[in-house]
Amino acid sequence: MICAFVCLRSYITFLIVFCYNRYGDGAFLSPEDEKVVVEKVLAHHPRFEDKIGCGLDAIMVNKHPDFKMSRCLYVVRTNGDWADFSYRKCLRAYIKGAYPSHADKFINKHHLVQRRSHLGLLPPK
Repeated sequence: MICAFVCLRSYITFLIVFCYNRYGDGAFLSPEDEKVVVEKVLAHHPRFEDKIGCGLDAIMVNKHPDFKMSRCLYVVRTNGDWADFSYRKCLRAYIKGAYPSHADKFINKHHLVQRRSHLGLLPPK
């Protein structure tokens, strides 16, 4: 079971790195990559419905407006609005749902906890 965690985390991490290296800032994912990201990652976001909003038009890679050194995945809605989403939140939710008895230990061990700097609790480096 733990092997499944590692494989899933590796796959999603690879996917995110792949998207970030393949696409420049402001670029939209190809239909094939978008399908994988929506079905395998975004679908597990705890606020999936809020992220999609009025409807999904595309997935885009871009810099985060507050954390200039971070690149993020964004949902581009049918009305033109964007919403960033955290693949870590998606992965945490998936693990907690699929493997509840092992989730907390795995999440802590593999650094999937929410980063304190994003909460404004630590100064940026």
